[in-house]
This record gives sequence, structure tokens and C-alpha cells, in this order.
Amino acid sequence: MKVGVIGAGTMGAGIAQAFAVTDGYEVVLCDIKQEFADGGKARIQKALDKQVAKGRMEQAKVDEIMAKISTHGDNEAGGLRSGRRSGHRAHGLKAGAVPKAG
Repeated sequence: MKVGVIGAGTMGAGIAQAFAVTDGYEVVLCDIKQEFADGGKARIQKALDKQVAKGRMEQAKVDEIMAKISTHGDNEAGGLRSGRRSGHRAHGLKAGAVPKAG
């Protein structure tokens, strides 16, 4: 199943990571600008790299997880039918994006 997460900040990246580590899910991480979405994906990469450094996860697993995460920079969840909105800042922007995701 492909899930869209609207908002790529700390909360959105965490939600995206939670879906991506779960078998059967692919994630589209969306924000109002591509650079914000890419930043959220980089935040996930950094968190997973720490797990590898501590010996808690293999690099191959990190690569598998990261391959399941794509980014989208127009807050529309890439045309997905299901989305998760994160955070409370800029609520008007995110609230307007949810109907686009469904």
C-alpha cells in the first residue's frame, strides 16, 4: 500500500519512517516545497544511519527502507487516495491538501 504523509517536519518524517519500516508500505513524503520534503527524507536517513552505527540495524535494511520513501514538493501527496497529515503549524495549508490526496 502506498501512503502519503503531508508535512515533512519532525513529526511527518517520523510518521513516514514508521510506515516505511513496516512491511507492505511505500511512502510519499510531501511538503509545500521539494526541499522541505527532501529534508524530511534526509532526517529519516540520519536516524537510520545512527541505528547502523550502533549495530542495531544492517545497512542493507536501511537501503531497503529508504527505497520505499519518495518525496513530493507540491503538498498534493502525489495523487494518492490515502494520506496522513502531520503537525499543527500551517494548518490551513495542510487542511487544503487533504482533499487533494483523497
